[in-house]
Amino acid sequence: MGKIDTPQHPVYYSVSDDLALNESELRAIQRMKELKLLEKIGENPMENAERLSRFWDFLQNELAIDDK
Repeated sequence: MGKIDTPQHPVYYSVSDDLALNESELRAIQRMKELKLLEKIGENPMENAERLSRFWDFLQNELAIDDK
C-alpha cells in the first residue's frame, strides 16, 4: 500500500528519538536553511527560537498579517 499524505493524515518523518516532522514542516526547515536562518538561530537556539516566536506572534496579532 502507498502512503497517505493529506492534511487529515500527514506522514511524519523521524528526525531523532524525540522529533518527527511532517512534509510542510520539513519544507519550512529547508527554506529556513536556504535563508541561513537556521544558522543564525543556532548561534543561541533557546533564546533565538523564543525571540523568533515572539516576533511571529507580533506579526500575526499586531499587524494582522493573516487577515489580509
